[in-house]
Amino acid sequence: MYFCTLITNPSSSSSSVFGSSFTISAASSTVQSKEASALLKWIASLDNQSQTLLSSWSGNNSCNWFGITCGEDSLSVSNVSLTNMKLRGTLESLNFSSLPNILILRLSFNFLCGTIPPRIKMLSKLSILSLSHNSFTGTIPYEITLLTNLHFLYLSDNFLNGTIPKEIGALWNLRQLDISVLNLTGNIPISIGNLSFLTDLYLHVNKLCGSIPQEIGKLLNIQYLYLYHNSLSGSIPIEIEKLLNIQYLRLHYNSLSGSIPSNIGMMRSLVAIELSNNLLSGKIPPTIGNLSHLEYLGLHANHLSGAIPTELNMLVNLGTFYVSDNNFIGQLPHNICLGGNMKFFIALDNRFTGKVPKSLKNCSSLIRLRLEHNHMDGNITDDLGVYPNLEFMGLDDNNFYGHLSSNWGKFHNLKQINISNNNISGCIPPELSEVVNLYSIDLSSNHLTGKIPKELGNLTKLGRLFLSNNHLSGNVPTQIASLKELEILDVAENNLNGFIRKELVILPRIFDINLCQNKFRGNIPNEFGKFKALQSLDLSGNFLDGTIPPTFVKLILLETLNISHNNLSGNIPSSFDQMISLSNVDISYNQFEGPLPNMRAFNDATIEVLRNNTGLCGNVSGLESCINPSRGSHNHKIKKVILLIVLPFAPGTLMLAFVCFKFSSHLCQMSTTRINQVGGNNIAPKNVFTIWSFDGKMVERSKVYTGEEDEEAESVKSPVYFRSSNQINNTENEESSVSEEIQQNLQSKTSGLKDESKDVRIFKFWKFFTGKFICFAGEDEVSGGPSRSPP
Repeated sequence: MYFCTLITNPSSSSSSVFGSSFTISAASSTVQSKEASALLKWIASLDNQSQTLLSSWSGNNSCNWFGITCGEDSLSVSNVSLTNMKLRGTLESLNFSSLPNILILRLSFNFLCGTIPPRIKMLSKLSILSLSHNSFTGTIPYEITLLTNLHFLYLSDNFLNGTIPKEIGALWNLRQLDISVLNLTGNIPISIGNLSFLTDLYLHVNKLCGSIPQEIGKLLNIQYLYLYHNSLSGSIPIEIEKLLNIQYLRLHYNSLSGSIPSNIGMMRSLVAIELSNNLLSGKIPPTIGNLSHLEYLGLHANHLSGAIPTELNMLVNLGTFYVSDNNFIGQLPHNICLGGNMKFFIALDNRFTGKVPKSLKNCSSLIRLRLEHNHMDGNITDDLGVYPNLEFMGLDDNNFYGHLSSNWGKFHNLKQINISNNNISGCIPPELSEVVNLYSIDLSSNHLTGKIPKELGNLTKLGRLFLSNNHLSGNVPTQIASLKELEILDVAENNLNGFIRKELVILPRIFDINLCQNKFRGNIPNEFGKFKALQSLDLSGNFLDGTIPPTFVKLILLETLNISHNNLSGNIPSSFDQMISLSNVDISYNQFEGPLPNMRAFNDATIEVLRNNTGLCGNVSGLESCINPSRGSHNHKIKKVILLIVLPFAPGTLMLAFVCFKFSSHLCQMSTTRINQVGGNNIAPKNVFTIWSFDGKMVERSKVYTGEEDEEAESVKSPVYFRSSNQINNTENEESSVSEEIQQNLQSKTSGLKDESKDVRIFKFWKFFTGKFICFAGEDEVSGGPSRSPP
């Protein structure tokens, strides 16, 4: 019995253990089944692509699924991490109550949308909630503040709005809170001071307003405090000095006023201070020199004044010094780069004086050097060193002098050099062409001389070249045309001369050309119509002549055209109306004439941009109106053509008329004398019409001006020619015999007519265009038809 009992008892014990194990297993299976069912139902609500990405999810055991992790007992899901999976859908179908043991929920960097469900409060054990970088909308649900076990809450980069829940301080276990890059409004809740374990607080890029609560000074463990890009106002609370562990303080782009806390030097862990773009005033506290770990100091765009404290020379780790756009005076700290770590030295737009800090000459770590718009001086040849890492050099609007060093060819990483409005002299060093990464050169408004180096054509990345207002001579080198990336060429106000380079048209990207106030001559190249991207062209103040090239109409992107103060002439092409982008023109002080084109640029123009031309007309106050411009222009051209044809022949025509006049007068006198002598003592009757016939015989006929004899008058218009005096002498006998017959005819024709003869002076008339010659001797008329040469 005992043996059975012994057998039975172990059997009974084993059965009990097995039953308990079976119960646990059954319970575990039920939980896993619920979790798997909840997750599958949620995935089924997402789009097809999302379902395809998670096609491996199947069965009742979700612990083996992609992105799913179960607890140490492998009984239930503890971690769902599906970041950057491009999932699309909402959280509405996710049954949070079926995931009671979940600790981590990471769904960031997807395309999830909709609201954050209040049911999320059921994830009571949740330690990490990351929903950032999605498209969630609505407000931050109050229910999130019930997740008191949360250590990390990330909701940034969504479309959430509303205010920060004032109960946010209930999340007392939070280490990191990131609710940045949203549309949150309202104040920062004072309960945020309860988050004593908080190390990272990111509230930047929102629309938060009001002041920074002084409770911020209770965050003794804070290391990263980012409140920038909001609308915060008021002063920086002095309690901030208590944040001894803070490393990064970024309050820029707000409306903070007042001064920088005087004991900021107590925050000895600070690596970066960014207070720029506020309304801060006063001086930089000298205690800032205590921040031995400081690498970044950003104070630009405030109203700070006074001198930079010399204590900054102690910041040997400083790599970024950004104090531009303030009212600082005095000299810059000379040992600012003593540690050799300075990379970004930016102090433009202040009132600094003196020379470039000595330590900068050997500061080879420099990447950006910007000292523009100050009152600094010194010889840049001596004060600047060689910077192999330098990408940007800005020295504009100062009083620097000296010349450009040939050593600058060693700035192999330099992309932009701006030294305009200084007193730099000498030539542009050809070695500058060795800086192959240069994109922009601005040397304008200095005293540079010599020619533009042709070697600049080797700068294949050059996009902008400003050399205006210097004393450069020669011409623009043709090698400039090889700069395929060039967008702006400004060489105005120099002593450049010669013809404008037509090779410039092969620059495919150029949109701004300024050649004004030089000594260029000749015509505007016809090739200029081939520019593909040109938007602004200034050729004013030169010695250009000729007309506007008709190819200009192809410049459909041109917006501004200035060709004033030249010797250009002719009409403004009417086809200019095809230049649809042209809005600003200046053609004053030239020799243009004719009507203005009917287009916006001229219709909106004032007399100031049209004045001092020879004959412009149009509907602009100060110009004469055009009367039938098209016809007037046409007639004007015809008149010009006629004048050009007739004027060269006018003197010859007058001489020919005079010779014919004298010759015809002589013939008329001779013929009259001959007729009177033929009849001896008989005088020829008046009204004798005397001609020489075609066969050389002289014929006399009476001509009486009556209506009855019009028909007979026409009979004398047969072709005749004038004979020489020798021919007349040789035919005297014939004339004598003919004379008697003529006298008889005259007597018969004039009998019964009233004598209307009067003594008149000899009058000769030559009708040039009809070829008729008429000679009146007394009342005798000699008439000939169209003249012709003797046979």
